[in-house]
Amino acid sequence: MGGDAHRRRQLARQISPSSLGQPDYNEAARGWDRLEFLIRPVAEAIVERLPDPAPGAFVLDLGCGTGEPGLTVRTRHPAVRLLGVDRADLMVEIARAKARSLGFDNTTFETRLMSDTAVASASVDLLVSRFAFLMLDHQTLDLSLAEATRVLRPGAAYSFAVWDRSELNTLITLFRSVLSGFPGGESLPDPSAINYLADPGHRADLLLRAGVTTVEEAPLSWDTRIPDRDSLVDVLEHTPFGAFFTSLEPAGRAEAVSRIIERAGTYREPDGGYRFPTTCRLFWGRR
Repeated sequence: MGGDAHRRRQLARQISPSSLGQPDYNEAARGWDRLEFLIRPVAEAIVERLPDPAPGAFVLDLGCGTGEPGLTVRTRHPAVRLLGVDRADLMVEIARAKARSLGFDNTTFETRLMSDTAVASASVDLLVSRFAFLMLDHQTLDLSLAEATRVLRPGAAYSFAVWDRSELNTLITLFRSVLSGFPGGESLPDPSAINYLADPGHRADLLLRAGVTTVEEAPLSWDTRIPDRDSLVDVLEHTPFGAFFTSLEPAGRAEAVSRIIERAGTYREPDGGYRFPTTCRLFWGRR
């Protein structure tokens, strides 16, 4: 066990946001909700693992993007107070607009880091996150973990989702595998770069070391249905790989589409659509 922990620490020090080829989330923000259908089951699963909050409970959504899963919490539990934080200004703007359109009060979204939320210590009753917390996203694991445990009150509940090993996220792995074969594609975000985080027990150990008292975890699997070839290309254009794809010359784009359609044949159904199996991992428990 000691050797495994040492290896993980060394690997974590070697991996930086730049080495991961982190996407520009402001650039991706406008089309972000076009991809919501791909991961919609995850927000519901996160919220289902939370206890029912008391009226006025303070909910913090780390790396909220355009508002999820915080808005799902707020929809199910109208009496809570919600704060979502994200580093991308445009993501936050969209989340605010969605909250206004839903008529939500006591709902705030701010541009802040997961490692520096500006939230009072021991003030958060529920913490949620979807594919942000413990994903090595722009700050070290230690800083974001320390911040999360600082703001959670003793006994407060948390529930969040992270990606499992990259090969279990079949659609994104397919896109990256194809596009990395084009000039410049080797610099695209590489989901496999943080596979070490998915080592059995690793994230649970990090949480316990940071100060939580209970950790439960389970895989969450679902199938993403994409109706046809054109929809598959539309999804690609709105992923973090979209800017690279659209920057290719027309012949390059056509070749990329051809390769993707060929590789996606494994997931094609008799009606011409596609069904991509996907698995992430859920964590929940109490501070």
